Amino acid sequence: MAGGRGARLYPLTQDAPKPLLPMMGRPLIDHTMAYLERQGFREAIITTGHQCKPLLNHLNRTSYHPCDVVCALEEFPLGTAGSVRNAESMLSETFLVMSSDIVTDADLMEAVRAHRRSGALMTMLVSEVPDVSLFGMVVADAKGRVIDFREKPRSPDEVVSRLANAGIYVMEPEALGMIPRSRYCDFARDVIPRMLASGRSVYAHPISGYWCDVGTAQRYRKAHLDVMKGRVQLPGFDAPSAGADGAASGATLDPSVKISGPVWVGRGASVGAGTRLGPYAFLADGVHVGDGASIAWSVLNQGVVVGSSSQVDRSVIGSDTRLPSGSRVRSSVIHGYTTIRIPATDSEPMAPLSRSAEGMRTAAVT
Repeated sequence: MAGGRGARLYPLTQDAPKPLLPMMGRPLIDHTMAYLERQGFREAIITTGHQCKPLLNHLNRTSYHPCDVVCALEEFPLGTAGSVRNAESMLSETFLVMSSDIVTDADLMEAVRAHRRSGALMTMLVSEVPDVSLFGMVVADAKGRVIDFREKPRSPDEVVSRLANAGIYVMEPEALGMIPRSRYCDFARDVIPRMLASGRSVYAHPISGYWCDVGTAQRYRKAHLDVMKGRVQLPGFDAPSAGADGAASGATLDPSVKISGPVWVGRGASVGAGTRLGPYAFLADGVHVGDGASIAWSVLNQGVVVGSSSQVDRSVIGSDTRLPSGSRVRSSVIHGYTTIRIPATDSEPMAPLSRSAEGMRTAAVT
């Protein structure tokens, strides 16, 4: 087992069960941990196997005090549920499972209290959405007990609810018996249907606040835009007003930078002379933008370098990617040499990852 600096297991209190988080990127894990700390959690277990070395390196350099972090490592992929069973030795009391690809301001402790009042074996957090076919559809009775669940219903005839599985579960240790050991197993496709078929008590708890699944590039960008629009409050971000910049401490903007807010500029970021930022330009920590560039409706992740006179519009640029001077990037996701297109609407399928000619010309990983 490996963990963050000074990692140790804290004794649990009745009001603060363990949150369990699958592996996530550096920005998401940092802000998720801040969110959990504000919610009253003091211990987190991160399940990981795929590409775990960068994550472990980041954890070893980071302190999330007072919340303590450990990792449950997988020798081979175990799925959303199998990875939880892999951590069973650390799950002796009520615990919370949270997917890595969601952004929310849900009151997790209220969900825990509702779970305990119901006496359920599992409580699923749910969110009402316009198109439930993109998610798992939850059907609950008047008391909140789940009576049906269908993962991504394919036919309009199957859609009888707009409640989507939010990817957050409050569980009792006894529920782990429904998950096989050392085998790939998924909550939505395997465990939840099995629990319902066997008559186990599964309840739904609605999220009253913000919830966004960031499992596609378009929704990932949308979540960042929603932060800047003030639709969701996340630790570490103060949504700037229109026409203003939200710059973290240590950010450097040349006086000649023209801002059409809202924008966000992270810690240690720098923006060169004559650059246009916004509207809706999100620059994470350590981003460097050269002179005369233009960034709008886009997300630039940690360590991105944008060369002078480049234009980035409606795109997502992956961590530590370099865009040479004069690059033109529109409606794309670029990470290293890989480019994918962002569809016009969320209902359109994402293009598969490819080593496209555009990506080869405009990006080079450091």
